[in-house]
Amino acid sequence: MPKVAALQSFDHGGSRRTGDLFDVSERHAKELAARGLVRVVGDGAGDPTPAAGTPSSASPAAQASPQTTVKQSGAGVKRGKAAASSS
Repeated sequence: MPKVAALQSFDHGGSRRTGDLFDVSERHAKELAARGLVRVVGDGAGDPTPAAGTPSSASPAAQASPQTTVKQSGAGVKRGKAAASSS
């Protein structure tokens, strides 16, 4: 939930005076800021904490090799069955 500061007095879940700091939802923060009633001070979450444990010693993944395709025959056309000889 973002923390906002009131830029002027208004009612939103109670009376808010100029300079009041309070938490609202993302949607309400955007709507109130668009109307010029508040200024967003912070996101409320702060910086995420680093992952626990030791860093992995694994190497980063390498780029994949391009996939090869089968080449067509010399003439570019598949050969059909030979015609039956008439005797």
